[in-house]
Amino acid sequence: SYVWGDPNDICTIFVDRKPVKITASLESALRHLREQEPGRVLCLWADALCINQPDVLERNRQVQQMGAIYSTAHHTVIYLGLSTTEIDFAFEQLQLNPAPGSMIRLDGSSPEELTAIWNILGTCVLTKPWFKRVWVFQELVLSHDPWLQCGTRRIRWDKFCEILSAIETKCTNVASHALGTVDVTEKPGPDMLRPLHDMQTRRHAFHYTTKNNGDNVHHNSLLDLLSLRRGLGASDMRDLIFAHLGLAADYRQDPKALSVDYTLSCTQVFAEAARYMIEQGALEKVLEHIWDVETAHRLPGLPSWTPDWTLAKSGRMVPKPSSFCITKALEAAVSFTPWTQIPMRLICAGWEIASVARLSKPLSFLEKPQDEVRNAWLDVLNDSNIYHVAESEEDPGYQNNYQIFVALYNELLQIFGFDVQHLSLPPGFMGSFVSDSFRWHKKRIFWVLSYLKGLYHGYENIPLHPLALICLFVLGLGSMLRRHEDAGVLDTAIEKVLSLDGNRLGLLDVNIIKSNKKKRRHTMDMGRDSCFAEMPFGLFPGLAKEDDGICMFSGCEKLYVCRPIEKSEDEDDGEHLIILGECYIDRFIILRYNPTELLATDFIFH
Repeated sequence: SYVWGDPNDICTIFVDRKPVKITASLESALRHLREQEPGRVLCLWADALCINQPDVLERNRQVQQMGAIYSTAHHTVIYLGLSTTEIDFAFEQLQLNPAPGSMIRLDGSSPEELTAIWNILGTCVLTKPWFKRVWVFQELVLSHDPWLQCGTRRIRWDKFCEILSAIETKCTNVASHALGTVDVTEKPGPDMLRPLHDMQTRRHAFHYTTKNNGDNVHHNSLLDLLSLRRGLGASDMRDLIFAHLGLAADYRQDPKALSVDYTLSCTQVFAEAARYMIEQGALEKVLEHIWDVETAHRLPGLPSWTPDWTLAKSGRMVPKPSSFCITKALEAAVSFTPWTQIPMRLICAGWEIASVARLSKPLSFLEKPQDEVRNAWLDVLNDSNIYHVAESEEDPGYQNNYQIFVALYNELLQIFGFDVQHLSLPPGFMGSFVSDSFRWHKKRIFWVLSYLKGLYHGYENIPLHPLALICLFVLGLGSMLRRHEDAGVLDTAIEKVLSLDGNRLGLLDVNIIKSNKKKRRHTMDMGRDSCFAEMPFGLFPGLAKEDDGICMFSGCEKLYVCRPIEKSEDEDDGEHLIILGECYIDRFIILRYNPTELLATDFIFH
């Protein structure tokens, strides 16, 4: 197991007395693996030599059985490249432990020695290109006895992982300095062990489930593996799919459902993989990976419903909706058009429940300094004083929260062009609000406002921008805070909101069902009080535009922003769309204007 390296850096070796050109990285591996004992033969398998690479049909067959090759090998050598003085020193220290599980020598080592080993391995070994290539994951996980090798230094993989993890816990806070002639002052990054941990966790889980329970389809599905390893390096991007097939539990149960075929383009391979996973019932999970990126950054010609696995995993988390949608009880109904006719289309039943009326600028909560956040809260407090609330039996604190609540949403309304001058509330509006069928939902928001005010000793000290707090309510995270009164849950909620940078707040035009007919309700024509009471707001991808549709798909919990496009003359009639990504709106809008009272529409996604 090795990295091919620069294809232009070529060396010549002799196989059966005939010259064969290979990359310099493989030549180095063979040279350092060669037995020193005269006359002893070492049996090796290396893909560049054992697969006729120019023969596409042979390559298809061999790649299809790569999983079996690594599963049956006695040993797998992971060749990382040439060694250095520092790596030799670290590997010598690791070899002092006789076997995995033995920490006796480690416990007796000085903090300086442990720190030296940790720094070397973290900066000189774990940064090797091998750890960021796509094929190596299957090669490692399926191997019974993998070894790490630099130059001629070699150590068992399991032992390497166990000792490195133990060292990391012992020397995190120890100062670095030179140790003899070895420079160990450079420290590894804080997340350096994460790829190693992910690999080892999957390796253990795979061998455990295979030994005791058979394949774990849900844990090691193709989608699960692609999600974990997306964006890694590969000389041929089609291998981002093919390199995981031998490890994917669902594929191992039915290998004929998806073929290794290097005659297909990368776009076709990705779309075929998406089709395969959707037909396995993973429509919603596949659509989670439609990241909010410009079309120009995606593979040319890639369907909008197909994830681009060449893109690295986004730093933004995909927030969970506050509650399931009513369509989850319905089975997903999907079909596909074949590549032989036109580029593959996904056909899915669903409903358009609304459209985007107005949009804010892209959110940028992470870039706002704390002084700006504090001033924004002071503005909200000043604005809240102009709202007159009719007398009520509610306590003064409740009325104060209500005024803050009104100020927050009026700030939101101004973004979308509403005239909010002289917005004192009319007499009796408080009472009508309290009797609203959604009052418990808004009371929950009031509770969160009180909670934050008490936690930070005043609204002006809340570290979350007012608009970020509105996003928190739109995502339904207020209910999570209401159930768990501790700062840890608040931190989690804030982290989710901050992860939404680049998305937009939006105002909806909702489709109302009356007399079994759909009618578009234009929010900008509503009175301010009606808009305030119904709160038809949402969070949308940064690529969203006004008039984009908000769609429900049969069998899915989430909502998606879709854009109509024109069909070609030879395509079927229907609503032709592209998918831009997930969006989040208050679930009460869905429950109040239930679109499923109408027959579902067949959406045709390009």
